[in-house]
Amino acid sequence: MNTKAEQTFLDSPQFEGAKDGAREGLALKGFTADDDTIGTIAMSVLIRFIEAGGYEIQAVEETMAMVLSVTARLQTQSAPGSQH
Repeated sequence: MNTKAEQTFLDSPQFEGAKDGAREGLALKGFTADDDTIGTIAMSVLIRFIEAGGYEIQAVEETMAMVLSVTARLQTQSAPGSQH
């Protein structure tokens, strides 16, 4: 049984986003996993992110810049007429 704080976290958009990211990352490599495994992967990633100082303002800004850069590159690669 989860505590109220644990359940709040498990229902949060952040955890849902982490699960979606884990699911998409596995799919890019051709893998699938059940919801429990996806949740475990997402939790592991979030824990490592926090341990690496991921919630410090500078780290969040740097991470966001990297995410935006990669997203822009992926969108360019998938645009009609682009060469891969």
